[in-house]
Amino acid sequence: MLVRLSGIVVASCLLLVAGAANAQGKAELLWYSQAAFKLTTPGGKVIMIDPWIMGATKIPPELKDLGKIGKVDLILVTHGHGDHLGDAMEIAKTQQRADVGAGRPEPDRC
Repeated sequence: MLVRLSGIVVASCLLLVAGAANAQGKAELLWYSQAAFKLTTPGGKVIMIDPWIMGATKIPPELKDLGKIGKVDLILVTHGHGDHLGDAMEIAKTQQRADVGAGRPEPDRC
């Protein structure tokens, strides 16, 4: 239930950003692989969603360098599986300040 709620919250945030993008400029959404995304808002905030990057096999080599991600303001992890949590902590360690938000897995789904 909470994982579904987390998904709804993330989707709502993406819709709000898209609406703001139409009003103020543009947003940028970069898909890495599987569930990993980098969202840059029109105001310049950077949000990483489910940043499983180094372990993913279908990411182009030029996107596998965590040092090239740049500034990250918020890291969202939808649930605690390795292919979603991925490199969240490594990315957070490289930032002066990055908030991390995570959903809690449903016990019957882990």
